[in-house]
Amino acid sequence: MHKQFKLLSKLFIYLLLIKIVFPQTVVQPALTLNATGHNDQDDMCIWIHPTDPSLSTIITSDKSAYKLFVYDLSGNVIQTISVPGKPGNIDIRYNFFLNGQQIDIVGYNDRDNKEIVIYKVNSVTRQLSLVNSFDAGTWPDEIYGFCLYLSYNSNKYYAFASGKSGQIRQWELVDNGDGTIGGDVKRTWINGSNDQTEGLVADDETAIFYAASEIAGVYKYNAEPIDQNPTGQLIILEGYNGLTQDVEGITLYYAADGNGYLMVSSQGSDNFKVYDRKDPYNFIKTFTVNGANHSDGIDVINIDLGLLFPQGIFLCHDGSASVLVSDYSDLNLMTDTDYWNPRITPLPVELAYFTGIINGNNVELRWRTETEVNNYGFDIERTKDNLVWITIGFVEGHGNSNSPKQYKFIDTFINQSGTYYYRLKQIDNDGTYEYTDIISIEIGVPDNFYLSQNFPNPFNPSTRIDFTVPEKQLVTLIVYNSLGEQVAELVNEEREAGSYSFIFDASSLTSGVYIYRLQTPVFTNNIKMTLLK
Repeated sequence: MHKQFKLLSKLFIYLLLIKIVFPQTVVQPALTLNATGHNDQDDMCIWIHPTDPSLSTIITSDKSAYKLFVYDLSGNVIQTISVPGKPGNIDIRYNFFLNGQQIDIVGYNDRDNKEIVIYKVNSVTRQLSLVNSFDAGTWPDEIYGFCLYLSYNSNKYYAFASGKSGQIRQWELVDNGDGTIGGDVKRTWINGSNDQTEGLVADDETAIFYAASEIAGVYKYNAEPIDQNPTGQLIILEGYNGLTQDVEGITLYYAADGNGYLMVSSQGSDNFKVYDRKDPYNFIKTFTVNGANHSDGIDVINIDLGLLFPQGIFLCHDGSASVLVSDYSDLNLMTDTDYWNPRITPLPVELAYFTGIINGNNVELRWRTETEVNNYGFDIERTKDNLVWITIGFVEGHGNSNSPKQYKFIDTFINQSGTYYYRLKQIDNDGTYEYTDIISIEIGVPDNFYLSQNFPNPFNPSTRIDFTVPEKQLVTLIVYNSLGEQVAELVNEEREAGSYSFIFDASSLTSGVYIYRLQTPVFTNNIKMTLLK
């Protein structure tokens, strides 16, 4: 009996831990998409209407029926398209320039003919029309997965595809000049260790590409085609947090400051895993959708879609034929409907203003950005002759932001009067940079002698001493101990009229009261300071 009690106790604790580690939310779908003639709607994407998000549509690909379906947000069928080859994963990007006009492109992989197929969306009728398809090249097996990517660094559009042997290929999408879109191959590599790969998604904002190995988990790569043979970082492991093998569905929820979620599903599983969108990709929770017994493709959008779905929607495959539409608010996750609209492509770093003011003996620089993408930060540069620039500081950027950000830097090393010039060197995460316009600050000649109280005071082990002289003359700045013995000489030379700052390092001295004296032929002043170790 005692042993049985111990076993039951252990089982109870184990179940309790599972409940804590794997919190679950059960969602009742608001809508089921069942178009006439559907058979296996395996993947889907969401098209956002340019002026009225309530008129947005859901586009699905049916690999068994060889059809594409377009639905409105009430589940009504707007269009049914028969296609010649088995359609795979489907994705969308906005504002692609074709023949001088911006179009919204919908792409998918033709699994039978090894082609990439491109459609465009008519914003009035909300229907699709074929642009063209292009040859995807040689593959050891069928093209299995697909996604699109818009680089905010270069404003170039890319397509990714993957195969059952783990092969991944990336193309740059280009205007052929004849009304069609071509694919310029940029790189081909192997995901994981030749692992079967279907689920793909690209984060336009952070330039990260995710590929789901069906047996290992989710790998991440730089989405920019820089490394021709990249090695992926396995960030989400199969077997952890309840993630089962056959990882196929993967999508992104965008929120401000790099926040949001990476959502993952496994075919044959009835639940969905939620992770932080940014490193270290912490596991957040598990949720299930009633009816999604063997889900495959998934998608999510954070846009306010009007009265029906004011907080966006989550889409999943029910494992057989239908697509389930759930109200995002039912997932009990963070909501951010203001930050991200995939229709809007922000400038990499949009600077609202850059200005400077004189603050005592310092120059205070202030600037504001309206948007930021991949912003590593700002070098602050200064010159007095407008020829030789020196870097005087660095301020870290916010990375990615669609909201205004304020910055400040104080230049404390102005040591003489005259005109000072400043500029910012804005640096991206990949090392590319650009300069702002130059601003000038005029530092006048001081009227009087001045010696400041050191700051901080008491100090340990260093402190700053400021002084001004109104005309060129010999200046000494000397530090004495309480016995009147000299312990440091900071200045002993002629100085031009201006304001000066010096750092006194007392690392080698003991605690106590010290006196510093500023002396010129016509001026002397002594001030006490305290070293407290």
